[in-house]
Amino acid sequence: MMDLEKSEASQTELEQLRQEAGRYALIIDSLHEGICIIDENEVITFANKAMAELLEIASKDFLAGKNIHDYICPEEEDMVSEQTELRKKGLASSYELWMLTARGKKIRVLTLVTPVFNDLHDFNGCITALIDITNRTKDRQKLAHLNRVLKAIRKVNQLITKDRDLGSLIKNICNTLISNRGYTSSWIAVCDDESSSFSRFESAGIPDANAQALSEILFRGDQIACSSLAMANPGIVTINDVRSKCADCPLLGLEPDSRTLTTSLRVDERLFGLLSAEIPEEMSFSEEEQNLFQEVADDVAFSIYNLSLEAEKIKSKGQLEAAILATESANQQLEEALRLAEKSAEQAREAFLAKSEFLANMSHEIRTPLNGIIGMIDLILGTELSVEQTEFAQTVKNSGNALLAIINDILDFSKIEAGKLQLEIINFDLRSMLEEFVDQVAFRAQQKGVEFISIVGPDVPSYLKGDPGRIRQILTNLVGNAIKFTNEGEVAIEIDGLDVSDHSAKLRFEVRDTGVGIPADRLESLFESFTQADASTTRKYGGTGLGLSISKQLAELMGGTISAESTLGEGSTFRVEIRLERQMDHKTSIKNLESIDGVKILAVDDNPTNRRLFSLLLQTWKCRYQVVSSAESALEALRNGIADEDPFRIAIIDMQMPVMDGEELGVKIKSDPHLNDTTMVMMSSMGKRGDSKRLMDKGFSAYLTKPVKQSCLHDCLSTLIVGSCRPENADEKEMVTKHSITEMRRERIRVLLVEDNAVNQRVAMKILEKAGFSVNAVSNGREAVRALEMLPYDIVLMDCQMPEMDGYEATRIIRSKESLARNRSIPIIALTANALQGDREKCLDAGMNDYISKPVNQMDIIEMIEKWITVDE
Repeated sequence: MMDLEKSEASQTELEQLRQEAGRYALIIDSLHEGICIIDENEVITFANKAMAELLEIASKDFLAGKNIHDYICPEEEDMVSEQTELRKKGLASSYELWMLTARGKKIRVLTLVTPVFNDLHDFNGCITALIDITNRTKDRQKLAHLNRVLKAIRKVNQLITKDRDLGSLIKNICNTLISNRGYTSSWIAVCDDESSSFSRFESAGIPDANAQALSEILFRGDQIACSSLAMANPGIVTINDVRSKCADCPLLGLEPDSRTLTTSLRVDERLFGLLSAEIPEEMSFSEEEQNLFQEVADDVAFSIYNLSLEAEKIKSKGQLEAAILATESANQQLEEALRLAEKSAEQAREAFLAKSEFLANMSHEIRTPLNGIIGMIDLILGTELSVEQTEFAQTVKNSGNALLAIINDILDFSKIEAGKLQLEIINFDLRSMLEEFVDQVAFRAQQKGVEFISIVGPDVPSYLKGDPGRIRQILTNLVGNAIKFTNEGEVAIEIDGLDVSDHSAKLRFEVRDTGVGIPADRLESLFESFTQADASTTRKYGGTGLGLSISKQLAELMGGTISAESTLGEGSTFRVEIRLERQMDHKTSIKNLESIDGVKILAVDDNPTNRRLFSLLLQTWKCRYQVVSSAESALEALRNGIADEDPFRIAIIDMQMPVMDGEELGVKIKSDPHLNDTTMVMMSSMGKRGDSKRLMDKGFSAYLTKPVKQSCLHDCLSTLIVGSCRPENADEKEMVTKHSITEMRRERIRVLLVEDNAVNQRVAMKILEKAGFSVNAVSNGREAVRALEMLPYDIVLMDCQMPEMDGYEATRIIRSKESLARNRSIPIIALTANALQGDREKCLDAGMNDYISKPVNQMDIIEMIEKWITVDE
């Protein structure tokens, strides 16, 4: 009787093992790669369907008992024999060889071989995977697909080994799908039986509130669109299949914008639950991705099925230990294969870095003589040359500058790739930096007849810490491309504050154009090195294809991101988001002459971006304003103001407008006795010599060329409000321009020059007066201390070596708590003949803000004063 019971138990165990083997055979049959098991005599003992298809055999069963060498080309036998010897030594291997199909077709395959040993460590044969690599492009994709499958199976196997609790297992699987597969979120729901009643739910990457709402729906027996369709029909359900039914879905709270894949978990037609994951934007609903997702789902279903079987039956301890050992052995073999792959990848990375360092060094070697060439050409151009010689020299200079720009791109790229590019974190004024940048690039836009606009949001702080040179480099690349690829319309740069606090600010720099646009299929590769939207652009527009790649890497070095969107034929938008620290203290500000708070101002411009800019600025300056899009609307607004007994004091008028341009509008305003008291400002993006005199004769009080600095426009309006330009004195008045505003601003800056040498004092005084600054001079540090106690100066230019009291001691007294100076934090700039290492530190330690090495020139002094003095807007 006992023997009979043992026999029946053995039969049951044998049946279970057969079922288990059948299930794993199903898994292997679902793979697209040829898999076979070969014994120690090179005889095939098992093959999956893909193996039979690869060798053009009708049935996989036909392969059992065949010798693998029957399908290997004769010329490959020696190499295969060598690989067999390696396998007997326990070494896994991969190699390529030529094989013959049953129909005589010659194919090239990649062979992945893992040796198998029994418990006594005797060689038992091997597990072999074959991939057809006759078509190289498709086979590389298959190899990547296989690696992902192996990693997913390996991870699931590890989870099955370690997690015997169903809740813990499905939770870990959800986390694995996010980390290993790159999904943004995932969830698994397990049902008790085929009645579709769910009892377990786990998720990862889904907000708690949404996950709770979804689990409650499933637990009470209701359905959402994707789960209903997946449970009714085996296979993958994408968001496209159910998009019209997702209005009330709680999943992520993002429907119908969520991009999900959903499938049922089934084994032998038995339903175990649902698996769903959200794929990121860069992944597509390709057949390959859906197949991989289905394979992972099959593994998950089998893992849940196994745990269900464990709950129903207690397996023998020996079986469990054998399964664990087999799994661990497989994991070790997979880990060894991965280790070899990682080692190869590391060697490739090291070779790449060595190449990048070599490129960086070579770029330096090229740059050094090139700088000498450009410098000597500049000297030659400063000598007396004939017209032909000047043309030749200028051509050499232009070519040298173009080559230097290319070398600089390559140098920056190689520095980044070699990990040697470092950011400089310094205090800077964002608005000042942007205005200087706009001054440089606007001329290129004007030459092409393209409108150039810059907008800074009111919540964007000016005084920040960061690397302004690298920020400017990113903007130069983006704006340069925008102008290059735009033949009509506009190019705009806009800066907005996304998250501004007392200590930091996350800013978005957006560059828009109305140019040729970028094809959708090229957007993803746009930021790759040596890549352009169209290969023909190199011939048509020039460029190395490195600018956007460098911009991307610079943005990432600053902890930010860069992105692009475009419509072919309509234009492109590039966005850079970075976070910068705010300055706790910043440089001195000089107040404007007159506030324009409450002044009623009309702005007319047909360009919608310019209208938005005017609205933003006038609102920031607390004006009462109206912005219109045409001359006819402007006349109507002005007449309505008269009728309401609340006229506009100033009208800002765009020159280039359809139907009636700005000049014609100005004539109509001045010819109307009810409107001719309106002060008019002309804005033009196509200024030319003679415009100012002609417009002044027609009644305009100010003439500014676009793009206009915000501070310049504010000063212009302030000047007009004060009344320095009166229409009734047309014969005597002076037109307000960018140049007159600059002179006016400089006149308001009071400079104290401290210099004991009479000749140097005279030279510096002439430079400052010629530049338009208000300046007083004293001869030593003691006199400087007294002068600052008596008058409110804005900046000090301080010589360091002087009799009685030198500049270092004078600065320390001014900065001290006992100082009677009206402004103890006034910017003090050192003037020193010493330019050795350590001199700058000595000046800063004494309390000076910056320094200029002698001999000084006009540009050095002007740039230093404007660096430390700004005008509040």
